[in-house]
Amino acid sequence: MREPKTFTFNGAKYRITWCSSISGFTDRPEEDSAEPLGMSIAAPAMTFDAFHTIMHEGLEACGIQGLHKKDGTPADRDAARFLWRCWQLGRRRRKKAGK
Repeated sequence: MREPKTFTFNGAKYRITWCSSISGFTDRPEEDSAEPLGMSIAAPAMTFDAFHTIMHEGLEACGIQGLHKKDGTPADRDAARFLWRCWQLGRRRRKKAGK
């Protein structure tokens, strides 16, 4: 499956740029914007850090604020770890079942 080039979050269309280092940036939606907003995601390989960046930027695009703690660390990292572990567990179970 290919990475999406555009995606609509909460009614706002984003143009997604895939980069080579781990980090991300998402434009804040403005009312009555006809042009797609920008989202940059650096995910060279599907690692946990890349997964977390993708999830974090997607949540910000949905308008969820306050994703950083006072010290600047992402507050959503625990949720990303939980989802990552569940996804990895599901992959292992499917491989074991031969699917």
